[in-house]
Amino acid sequence: MKAIKYTLSAVIAMLFLTHCEEKPILIPDFDPPESERVIVIEDLTGASCQGCPAGSTKLASLIQLYDGNLIGIGVHGDFLSQPIDGHSKYDFRFDKAKELENSFTILGKPAAIVNRVNYEDQNFHGIDNVDLWQTYVDRELEKPNYLTLLHNSSYDASSRTISMEIIGVPVRELDGNFNLTIMLTESHIIDAQKNGQVIEDDYEHNHVLRKIITETRGDFFTNGLEVGDNITKSYTYTLPAEDGTYIAENMEVVAFITRVEDSTEETIQATQFHVVE
Repeated sequence: MKAIKYTLSAVIAMLFLTHCEEKPILIPDFDPPESERVIVIEDLTGASCQGCPAGSTKLASLIQLYDGNLIGIGVHGDFLSQPIDGHSKYDFRFDKAKELENSFTILGKPAAIVNRVNYEDQNFHGIDNVDLWQTYVDRELEKPNYLTLLHNSSYDASSRTISMEIIGVPVRELDGNFNLTIMLTESHIIDAQKNGQVIEDDYEHNHVLRKIITETRGDFFTNGLEVGDNITKSYTYTLPAEDGTYIAENMEVVAFITRVEDSTEETIQATQFHVVE
């Protein structure tokens, strides 16, 4: 009888192991929408925001996922953006960044402003659920493209001056008033950041908004888009002296066109390029 019991026990054990064998979960390959549009996420963030590293991580993954169709900007404007006493070396805030942040309605941070659209199914401009960010990027990529945005640029290392031309070539007609916004961002800045209940002194800040070269909500670009037009705007900007930041090799220019109607606006196209190509 003992032999039979042992045999039955062995069979049951084998069946149990067979049924409990882990099977891999198949995740389908991501197939981004085919689009000529480049989407802008303005990530409202801050060094003193405990939850903001989750937004920065999500933004980095989306930039990689969409591979050229998404630009990220980390806006340290007002709420929870102050440096951390006894830890921070730098203050990423400046007046235009504060003005920009306060022009949006948000419930909390991190909050993604996706192409500056105030979606009907959201009560605020800022989407504070990071798991929803990709959904709204996909929505924007499904919209038609109206404009090709090109650039010419040069950088004089001796004077630290960036010279640039932003060129808009309409591919569809569209009525309205259009503004051009040009921003300067910087990556690979090591400085303190609250992350949950801890302070990370060696946190890497990326895509940090350092300067808005135009007016905060943009400069006039054109009235109406007509196929065959070629709209060019020229700018220069001289970088401040390096202080551990403003490292030209780590900086990018972001330029985007917004369609402005009454009190609303929507980004319709964007481009970015390195200060040092």
